[in-house]
Amino acid sequence: MFISEQITVPANTDEADPVISHVKVSPDVLHYIAVQFPPGCRGLAHVRVYANEHPVFPSDPAKDIAADSWTVESALIHQFDPGYSELKIIAWNEDDTYEHTVTVYASVLERKFLFPQETISFQIADFLRLFRRR
Repeated sequence: MFISEQITVPANTDEADPVISHVKVSPDVLHYIAVQFPPGCRGLAHVRVYANEHPVFPSDPAKDIAADSWTVESALIHQFDPGYSELKIIAWNEDDTYEHTVTVYASVLERKFLFPQETISFQIADFLRLFRRR
């Protein structure tokens, strides 16, 4: 599952009262995330991304991502809890004149595609059980 979420943040949006977007995702493994800042942001638009209230980008909840004409990206591994999976995107804008639209990209895959060795080891164990003495 690949997610692309655009968030428009009005001018003078304070960190204490940010724009928040909730994006439902499949309950698998978040393995890639990126935030694209368009030209003109000049580091004034800020973003934090949480997975089920757990900070994932950046991993320090006291930090944030900000840039200008740049896509900030990261490979990571975050296993969602079964039954509940959402990305919470928090954004604010220190620009006193212009709104900014940032785009958040994320990719979520099933665990068996990211860790095929687990699937193979389970299959081998099942095969060996066929030859176990009874």
